[in-house]
Amino acid sequence: MQLASAATFESFQMTHTKIFMFVNNKGGVGKTTTSLNEAAALAEKGKTVLFFDFDESMNSTFHIKLQNSNEKSFTSSSLIANRNINIIDCIVWGTKLDGVALVPSDGGIKKALEERVRGDANALIEVAMNLKKALHSLDGDVDYIIIDASPSMDMLVKIALTVATHLVFVVDGSSYAEQGIVNMLNSDEMKFVREHNPAQTILGVLLNKIDTRKTIARINLERTEIGGLPKLPLYIPERNEIDVNTHQQEFAVGKGKEGLLADSYRNLADILITQSVTNKEAA
Repeated sequence: MQLASAATFESFQMTHTKIFMFVNNKGGVGKTTTSLNEAAALAEKGKTVLFFDFDESMNSTFHIKLQNSNEKSFTSSSLIANRNINIIDCIVWGTKLDGVALVPSDGGIKKALEERVRGDANALIEVAMNLKKALHSLDGDVDYIIIDASPSMDMLVKIALTVATHLVFVVDGSSYAEQGIVNMLNSDEMKFVREHNPAQTILGVLLNKIDTRKTIARINLERTEIGGLPKLPLYIPERNEIDVNTHQQEFAVGKGKEGLLADSYRNLADILITQSVTNKEAA
């Protein structure tokens, strides 16, 4: 089997639907929380969103999926393990959020990938290509796809990054989080991504969980770049309700949700909408 070229991948570039990932090589910076609340914020603005749970922890699946739903679907593991599975059969259309559908995880996605690839670089590229084609079949059917993956730079994350059209790096203001950006940008995995997904756009760095009572937080707010990338012109504040929402599987954005936290997620959604359109037109 010949290795797929970047040109082959580019033949399945999205022309209407954008695929976002919130990323960092460091765990605990709030990637999943940001992904979930941005899905809610985009839906609140009338956009249609497909949330793709690519994490074996299943946290996003538990958070979004209706507990008593009778709707059946395959999972992200099925899509990885079986090239003949139609992505439509993996989508749960009814979730806790109007306008947000879900490709759920069942916790076995990493094992499914390992069994499919078995150390074969060609097989890994084939899986990435099949996922690219599957998502391309939805181009224009939904406005946005958000992929939530683990912070580990493993084969699974490599595949997810290879199909994402736009990345936002998330940091919590710590030096470890900033180093996570540097580590990720310089990794072999990102070299692979740049080779096979050269049109991918990095929108910038999002400061998350920011407590402005702390000096280091205020210093970071004054910076224009973090980890060598431009800082987005907003931040997500540290609030206890984030932990409460996580425990209760609720969202910071929604009907009756007001305050700086909710508005920050809404403002971020505006930036994602505007910048992803601008970057597409400039390409």
